[in-house]
Amino acid sequence: MWEIYFEKVRKKVFNELPSRKESIFLFDNIDDCNYYIKTHKNGIGHIYEIEITRQETLFKADMNIFDEIDLSITQNNLLVELYKYWDKQSSKTPRYEYLFQGECRVKNVLQQRI
Repeated sequence: MWEIYFEKVRKKVFNELPSRKESIFLFDNIDDCNYYIKTHKNGIGHIYEIEITRQETLFKADMNIFDEIDLSITQNNLLVELYKYWDKQSSKTPRYEYLFQGECRVKNVLQQRI
């Protein structure tokens, strides 16, 4: 639901940054991968160890900023939170995701959930 608003703010204020919908999501560790699959993919997804072979863009952001937005948020507060995400600000307990654009190869399949 919030993806549309994230994209609008990105295009308007942070146009040089990668689109979430056109990126591969990378993580520092398995726990963050599992959290992402559980909260964003309804528990369905695979975890791969990859090797980046050509990097166009790698943007690091705190996915907790995204996840802590709820339906009761006001429009002004939503814009503040969206700005924080794209401005690379962090929450008190950050959980980082990387928006990757480029080429990579799979080194190992770590986990499969279908």
